[in-house]
Amino acid sequence: MNNVVALHPPQPLLAGYLRVGHDGHRRLPHMLNVGRLKYKRFVFDAAYIESQTDLLRALQAAGCEIVLDTNFSEMFFEGKQGSAITKNLLWANHDRPWLTTDFKIPRNFDVARQIAEFANKYSINSIIAPLHVIESESVDTSSFDRAICESLRTELDKLGQRGIKLDFQLSLAAGVLGDQVSRHSLIGGLAELPIDNLWVRVENFGATSTGVAIQKVVNFAKDFHECGKPLIFDYVGGLAGLATLSFGTDGGLCHGIGMKEKFDLSHWKNKPKGGSGNNYVYVAELDKKFKPDQLRLFLDARGSRSKFSCNDQECCVHANDMIDRRDEHFITQKS
Repeated sequence: MNNVVALHPPQPLLAGYLRVGHDGHRRLPHMLNVGRLKYKRFVFDAAYIESQTDLLRALQAAGCEIVLDTNFSEMFFEGKQGSAITKNLLWANHDRPWLTTDFKIPRNFDVARQIAEFANKYSINSIIAPLHVIESESVDTSSFDRAICESLRTELDKLGQRGIKLDFQLSLAAGVLGDQVSRHSLIGGLAELPIDNLWVRVENFGATSTGVAIQKVVNFAKDFHECGKPLIFDYVGGLAGLATLSFGTDGGLCHGIGMKEKFDLSHWKNKPKGGSGNNYVYVAELDKKFKPDQLRLFLDARGSRSKFSCNDQECCVHANDMIDRRDEHFITQKS
């Protein structure tokens, strides 16, 4: 007989989202097959999903929620021209980056129809609406972002996909945070949009943010609770992400596999120089990452191995698993 009496109602679980990225289809299947992938919500980039259908179907069969990032925000930046985003997606402009003026009435929203058909093809559960990055403090998104969001909902309904959820995302340049007028302009009308969740990513906010930056973002975001939509912070890792959850600022957190833990617009504004991937090892007790050689030297110091090596037998059975299986170690410890 259960004689435990709950004095307070249990709190709802906080949501963890993992971004698959461009190579997650090579890094996640083993964890899924052996039952060690604890995340249940995954964000797929539309630009790479065609080559990741095996992982996509496996996650769907396991009952996971699939969120589609349309990669539309990136299409407004010169640094993404000629990338997989503009090469692989029908709603990209192949000649130059998009401008918000390209979508003014009377232009029809072909983008919304194309994205709806794409989501239908891959049986997506939820779509992050195709919005642009807000870089100016004088903000008025009603003419574009909200119109295209509503248009996408209409196109989904036309396809009989009322079950596909639609989320709204605010991608903000750092300068927007301090302007109260901009904040209220952003909040106004959100409650009336046909959306389930509100995603927020702030330039340069993430794993390496200071306490002052965390306080600034928390104070900025708390006003968005007025719209009555669950708040999810995107591209946020490290103690900054844990802090926002601890303060009740958001109900969900999203990041990549040891990557995309900070929203860095410079990667969109400039052409990539090559060399990407998670080549670092995560130390949960310090919330820091080390290069493998650095970590070996650190753990060789007296007393370090017992305090800072992974002692979770469900994660790292052998001493070197922390380094040799760094992706699995990172995902397990973050989850």
